[in-house]
Amino acid sequence: MFAVALAVALNAPAVARDTSRAAWNRARPGAKAYVAAEEGDVPEARICPTIQMYPRSLRDNDPSGCKIVRQGTAVTIMSIERERGDFGIYGHDLMVAKVRANRGSVMGFIAIELLNPGIPAGADVTLKRTNGDDLNLAPSEGDAYGVGPSLASVTRARVIKYDPASSDAHDLQVRIISGPHAGEIGWVYAQNAFLSDGTPITPLQP
Repeated sequence: MFAVALAVALNAPAVARDTSRAAWNRARPGAKAYVAAEEGDVPEARICPTIQMYPRSLRDNDPSGCKIVRQGTAVTIMSIERERGDFGIYGHDLMVAKVRANRGSVMGFIAIELLNPGIPAGADVTLKRTNGDDLNLAPSEGDAYGVGPSLASVTRARVIKYDPASSDAHDLQVRIISGPHAGEIGWVYAQNAFLSDGTPITPLQP
C-alpha cells in the first residue's frame, strides 16, 4: 500500500508542483487549514466565539470563554478580518480568520499565523537551513533533531506527506530531488521548507 501511495505522490500533476504562487498556501474564504500550536511545547490553540474576544484573550493571556483545540485540528476558513493593536505574544496587528472545524461544532476566530495549509503531495519545495540550525533528512518522523544525513544548506525536495498534528517532531516527508542525496526519502521540518519565491510554506500567508 505504501508503494502505491508513494507512486501516486511522486507522479502528482505538474500543476501541483508549480509552487511559485501556491494557492494552497494562501488564506482565503473556503480554504482548508490546520490549527497550529500557540506555543511550541503545548500542542493546542484557542478559537474564540467573537472577534472582539479573541484579541482580548491574547492580551490578557486568558482563554476563558474560548475553545481550546488540538494542534492539527482541520478547519475551513469562512472569512478574514484585520485587528489592529498590540496583541500579547504577537506584538503586532493580526490577520484573523473566522473558521469552523471540519468535525464537531467549534466555530470562531483565530490568528491566520496559527493556521497551517494542507500541503499537497507532489509539491516542490526548497529546504533551507534557518537560524544556523542543522538540516537533516531523518529516516522516520519521530527521530530526534539532528538524526539522518546532513543536507546542503539549500536543497530541492518533493513533498510526499505532511502531518499537521506532529508536535515537536518532523512533520514533512519528502523525496530529495537535488544534490548528493537526490532520490532519498525522509522527514524534515516544514519550517525549513519554502516556495520557489522564498515564501515559507507554513503558516498560511495572507
